[in-house]
Amino acid sequence: MGIASVIRFNEFNSAEIGYWLGTRFQGKGYMQEAVRLLENAFLPNLIRLVIRNDVKNQRSAHVAEKLGYHKDGVMRSAIKYVDGHYGDINVWTKLRSEWETKQSV
Repeated sequence: MGIASVIRFNEFNSAEIGYWLGTRFQGKGYMQEAVRLLENAFLPNLIRLVIRNDVKNQRSAHVAEKLGYHKDGVMRSAIKYVDGHYGDINVWTKLRSEWETKQSV
């Protein structure tokens, strides 16, 4: 089906969410649900979660948008693909304070 995990914990008390979903499972809300579960498990103990996606991957960007992540910007030539070319990535963040506000609603 796919995978969603929290990776790249760092000294600034933040971590990154990485995810992938098989084509036939996309568009059904599964990844939004998985990311929401990761937020609930990790944001009580972190300051920030980060999602990065290739700017060409609109489905991945949609997950971050729907869950209320803030688009911090685009990192140009930030990912190198196996064929040697570089691609740009969106950087999205959600702060614990933003997550806590949604929990109290």
